[in-house]
Amino acid sequence: MATNKIIPNYKFELRLHRTLNSEYEKLSALLVTQVQLLKERMALLADMNEAVEQRCADEEPSEVIVRTELTEEEEEERITGK
Repeated sequence: MATNKIIPNYKFELRLHRTLNSEYEKLSALLVTQVQLLKERMALLADMNEAVEQRCADEEPSEVIVRTELTEEEEEERITGK
């Protein structure tokens, strides 16, 4: 015959309270770490953005020449397929 132990409410509540406090402290520590990592990431992205903007400002704008017409030789090659 199995006997069931009945835990008094005050002991159950005390254990539950301790467990919840422990979990809360763990989650709070993780949250603090997450916030710190996010701040560091934001700083790195700001530095990277600044470096990219500086590089763009330092480089001269390049000119792109797009030729839409084919030369006579290229047109002949396109038609004959050679």
